[in-house]
Amino acid sequence: MVSDIKLVIFDCDGVLIDSECLSMQTWQSLLNDYGITITDTYFVSRFLGKSMQHVESQVKQDFNFELTEQVVNQFQQQLQARFESHLHASPGVLSVLDNLHVPYCLATSSSQSRTQHALACSGLTPYFENKQFTRSMVANGKPAPDLFLLAADSMGVKPEDCLVIEDSLAGIQAARAANMHVLHYIGGSHLTAPACNDVDILDSWGVFFSQYANLRHNEMNK
Repeated sequence: MVSDIKLVIFDCDGVLIDSECLSMQTWQSLLNDYGITITDTYFVSRFLGKSMQHVESQVKQDFNFELTEQVVNQFQQQLQARFESHLHASPGVLSVLDNLHVPYCLATSSSQSRTQHALACSGLTPYFENKQFTRSMVANGKPAPDLFLLAADSMGVKPEDCLVIEDSLAGIQAARAANMHVLHYIGGSHLTAPACNDVDILDSWGVFFSQYANLRHNEMNK
């Protein structure tokens, strides 16, 4: 019998906040200025759920173009402007947070400064005070399990008692490597189809609690 879920770990971008389309548009616009074209499909397959360090390596590998400090700063400034104008919490997630009766936190591949700015722009800061785990806190980013294991350890919960909500394949792989339960959230405007066929799907926050109950029931009866 599997224990009840004792901690819910939310990814941030594309899960708590509908930010990935804004990030994609920013990268597409910025890289286009340097003569590089990336498609929506490329962004989802190569950038989604990954750290800036990974993006830098990916662009160097695929386009032989170095994302210098100047280029990265341009991206951050342009993305911040888009966040301030267009970012909002994912529809229905506030109701989930208000009614979730187990501890929760967030674990994201983004930097601490970007995460704090995103939470402020979307009105989520009060929900995640002292419950934020970011890429800079661990040696290895997703798909390595380090970030989720740090979150569980810091919150005093065993990995097998955690449920991770993720939108990216890298995040799903990280959750599985950490021996955690996982739901694949596909309600963000950047996703049109699951990235993984063998994981339970959450297509909107409106059905979270029924999915959560089914997950617990199914796991406890395995």
